[in-house]
Amino acid sequence: MRWQKLQVDEMLCHKGDSPAGLYVVASGSLLVFDLLHNGQEVTLSAMGAGSFMGELSVIDLQPRTAYIRANLPSLVGLLPQAEAARLFYEEPLLAQRMMVFLASKVREMTMQRVLLGIPNAFDRVCAWLDSTAKPGPQGKHLVAHLPRQQDLASMLNTSRETVSRSLSRLLREGVIEKTPSGLWVLQPDVLRRLAHAESWPSQQPAHSQLV
Repeated sequence: MRWQKLQVDEMLCHKGDSPAGLYVVASGSLLVFDLLHNGQEVTLSAMGAGSFMGELSVIDLQPRTAYIRANLPSLVGLLPQAEAARLFYEEPLLAQRMMVFLASKVREMTMQRVLLGIPNAFDRVCAWLDSTAKPGPQGKHLVAHLPRQQDLASMLNTSRETVSRSLSRLLREGVIEKTPSGLWVLQPDVLRRLAHAESWPSQQPAHSQLV
């Protein structure tokens, strides 16, 4: 592994860069984003400790498909292209887990398209939290890597102020709680009800649309 320390807003790679290998985040947080034709940033995902990226370029040898920069001081390792490819193709267990990972990414992209189809911004925030939080102790769920409000707003096609108001409402009503370990969903059922109230018509029976 080749290790690199990044400061806040320092770029790890640019869209179109030649593939160099598999990046692994040891600590910190990185933002994956793209640019629209007018220069506006579109946040694609936030990557925390334990995440990795660059697997597509390892597989197909195509240039990087997005920009990546640090949004916290970060330590990132690079597993060189040849070694990463050898592991992908010669280690059956790793290959199996990579296929599972790629399948999960397809599911995430499908969910993202559904989220962007939700008309109400507050509902979108609730639905994103509901889909991202993982089960924890005592019936609570954890969002371990919460993006910055501006980045989350970009992901959900809304404003930072709307994200801030939505999170403040959920905090005030005791649905969520912020701690050093991440954002805890204290009332998952309530959050899910808020997310589904007006947001998921495709999950309702077809005849309910006509009532």
